[in-house]
Order: sequence, then structure tokens, then C-alpha cells
Amino acid sequence: MSGQASMDVATASRRAGSLRARLLWFLLAAIVLAGAVQALVTYRTVLREADEIFDYHMQQMAMSLRSGLPPGSCSRAQRSPLHRPSPPLWPIPSPPSPASTRLPPG
Repeated sequence: MSGQASMDVATASRRAGSLRARLLWFLLAAIVLAGAVQALVTYRTVLREADEIFDYHMQQMAMSLRSGLPPGSCSRAQRSPLHRPSPPLWPIPSPPSPASTRLPPG
């Protein structure tokens, strides 16, 4: 009888899975869950930033189209508080100072 009892224990332990297999499955599930959360947060952040960029470009287009209106047709109160000038694409060089344009004596 002891032979059958030990066989039942071995069969039950194989069905339950080893500790290593359970830990690996748990680790895999945790990694997949963390990746899904990170993907969701990244997607929402990028979507919000893209909306802000497109809103800004629509405001710039509206401001450029508004320049064709007669003066006084648009009050200052109607202008967007978000209006800001676009930054230059490259740095604007400063003019050389008079001291740096002189040649050294000699």
C-alpha cells in the first residue's frame, strides 16, 4: 500500500506543478501586465501631446486667416490666451562686436 500512496503523492505534485514553473508563470504574467500598463500610459500621453500640437497649429492657421479681415473686426478679448510665437528652427547668430572685427596689429 505504501507504493500506491507514494505514487499518488507524486502524481498530485506533478499536477500542481513545480515551484519553478509557478514562479515563471507568475513572473511572465507580471511582466506582461507591466508592459500593458506602460503601453497604455504612453499612448494616452502621446495622444494628449499630439492634440495640443494640432490645436496650436489650428490656432496659428486661424490667426493667419484673421489677418485678411478688416481692422477692428476682431476685438482683443477674442484673441486666444494661448497664442505664442513659434520658436525659430535654428539659432539666430548675433552680429559680431566691433572689437572682434579688428585685425591684430602687425
